[in-house]
Order: sequence, then structure tokens, then C-alpha cells
Amino acid sequence: MQSIKAICQRLTHVEIYVILIAVALSIASARLLPVALATILLFGLIRWLANGRLTQRTPLDLPIVGLIALLIMTAWLSPRPDLTLPQIMRTLNGIGLYYALINSPLSAQRVANGFLLMGLALALMSPFVVEWFPGAKLPFIPTWLYNFPKIVSNTVNPNPLATLIIMIFALGAGIISQKTALSWRSPMFILSVITLVLLALNLFISQSRGGLIAFATVLFSLGVLMWRRVRWLMLLAVLIASLGIWRFNLMPDLFARTAQGGPSTLQIRLIHWTRAIELIQQSPVTGIGMGVYPELVDRGPRGVTGLTVVERAHAHNMLLQIALDLGLPGLILWLGLFIIIIILLVRSLGNLPAPHFLRGAALGLIAAQLGMLVANLFDSTLWGVVRSAPFLWAMWALAIMVYCESSKCHHKVSTSHHP
Repeated sequence: MQSIKAICQRLTHVEIYVILIAVALSIASARLLPVALATILLFGLIRWLANGRLTQRTPLDLPIVGLIALLIMTAWLSPRPDLTLPQIMRTLNGIGLYYALINSPLSAQRVANGFLLMGLALALMSPFVVEWFPGAKLPFIPTWLYNFPKIVSNTVNPNPLATLIIMIFALGAGIISQKTALSWRSPMFILSVITLVLLALNLFISQSRGGLIAFATVLFSLGVLMWRRVRWLMLLAVLIASLGIWRFNLMPDLFARTAQGGPSTLQIRLIHWTRAIELIQQSPVTGIGMGVYPELVDRGPRGVTGLTVVERAHAHNMLLQIALDLGLPGLILWLGLFIIIIILLVRSLGNLPAPHFLRGAALGLIAAQLGMLVANLFDSTLWGVVRSAPFLWAMWALAIMVYCESSKCHHKVSTSHHP
């Protein structure tokens, strides 16, 4: 028995890397979702044999248990399990990634640097894997920026990309703001600056209006958190920028109908939100089931017809989508997770002196959460059908690690986790 425990303890050293690869592959191909989930469950068993418990306790455990219970319920009640099960597995994979990071030997600083390296890879790869829409929303962007050849057949939509960009940008900007804690000439600092510049460039090329609004939210949040004396000037700058966009019609298709006489972008979202609220009212406790919304959006006397496959994929509002999928209890639990994260990050700021790497990470994570929420008032980019959904759970894990380290609480399960 002791030999089995020793083997399991050694395996826990590589757990996070194996699970990261498995989840990444499941993002690339939905057919690998069961493989990723099986890997997570296997390492959960290994962790239990190594340490006598499944995981170290975290402040998010109770709402996560409630969320898992709702996932089991929706799997049982769903009228279309073929649509529901992949989205359940994607959510469980995100939760598994969260606990793998929490129980890993990695420090918050290493994980934060990993996010920045991921942002650099994302910025360099996006021209070749994203399905751009040149001139559709921001006509002043040169079309030649969209002429890169695609290296994948299953391209990425710009809106989920924009959400990932603004969250990683916020984290990096918060860390860089603690400049005296970093050497100006250090390779990581220089690489971080390059990453943020490339991410911002890709954000504008994406032409995601929700992403741009979220980006403004991130900048405003960081400014208020770091320079409270100029918050009113920053608010004035946001108002002037908004008036400029309206006055010079920089987003012409937001309110205008399409060339074929179809509804505008804003009208499509209002249609979705109205239909989503109707369906939530019909099933407020259990929801309609994950992945079922595209099947119901055009049914019944108030059904919406004429939408494309992309337009009908979700409700274009993540909060409404969660309520649709898991009912109002699911929405309450998700909001509980979000609020707990914000509270813990604010407490982290109080525990850390300035300048400090972890303080910069906490600043960036707060701005990232607010930006993510704003972006997903107009879309649903980190939940359910969207492949990048596990990303949010990884960032929540980083937030918990920052809080624990700032409070002198070690996030490691036992000293045997140290390499």
C-alpha cells in the first residue's frame, strides 16, 4: 500500500501538465472532451490515494458542488442529451482544471507568467486561425490585415478571442503596473510589454464591439484601482470616446439593417434576450437544458426565425444563457462564484504592499473579471457551447492562488508536492 501511495505522490507532480494538455486538446476537438474528463477523474483518484483527500479546500467549493449537482440534473432532464452532454463535459473539464491548478506545486507567479505566454501565443496564432470579418464593423481598419492564410479548417470566432485578449491584457497590465517590482530590462518584463501590444492590436483587428467595450472597462477599472484621484477624468474620457463613436458613426452596422434588409446587430440581440427571458419564465428552476436553446429559439408562437447558425448558437448574453441552461439556481451559483472571486481579490490588495507582483496580479484579475462580465452582457464566450469556456476556471484558480499566497496560506496540498 505504501508503494502505491509513493507512486501516486510522484504522479501528482505531473498532474497539472497532463490535465493542461488534455483540456487544450478538448478545446481543439470536441471529440476529446470525454478523454479530458476521464484524465481529470483519474488524477482525482490519484490525488486521493496520494494525500488522503480529493483536493485542498477552497472558498469556491460549496457553489461548485451546487453547480455540479445542477449539471447532473440537466443531464437527466435534457430532451437532447446529444447536445447537452458535450457542454456538461466542457464545464466539468473547466472545474477539473481549476482543482488541478489549486493542488499543483506551481506558484501564482508562475501561473500568471503562463497566462502571459499563452497571450503571446494567442496573439501570434490568431491571424492564422480566426475567421475575420474585414470592414464589417470598423471600416477604418485596413483590409490587408485580414489576408493571412488559415491553417485550420475549424476557425475561431473573433468574439471569444476578444474576451480572452482583454482578460490576459488586464492581468499583464496589472503586473506591469508594479514596475519597481520588476526589472525594466528583464526578459519577462520586455516579453510582457510585447505581448500586451500584440494583444491590443489583435483586439482591434477582431472588430468585436463587445470586446472593445470590455477593453475600455478594463482600462477604466485599472485606472480607478491604481490612480483614484483621476477617476473622474477617466470617466470623462470614456464619455468623450463614446460620443465620438456615435457622432462619427464608427460602428455603422450596430443600429443599421443589413444590405438584405435583415435586423441590425443590436436588434438581433434584443430578439435573443426577449426570447431567452420567455424560455426562462417557462422553466425557471431547472432551465431548458444545456445546448437546447438553438432548438427552441424558433419554436412556438413567439419563436424567432431567419437566424443563421452562428446567430442562434446561444442567447448572446452569458447570464441569460446560464439561466437558460441550469435555471435561476444555476445563475445564482455562478454569480456567487464571481462575487466571491472579486471579494477575495479585493482582500488580497489589502494584504499586499505596493509594489508587489501579486498585488499587480490581483489588480489585473479584478479588471479582467469586470471586463469579462461586460463583454458577456452582449455575448456568451466563456460558457457552454464555446470551446474556450475552461479558460475562466483557470483564471479563477489563479485568483484563489493569489489570495492564498497573499494571506500566507499555501495552496499546496502537502510538502511532498514540492519538486
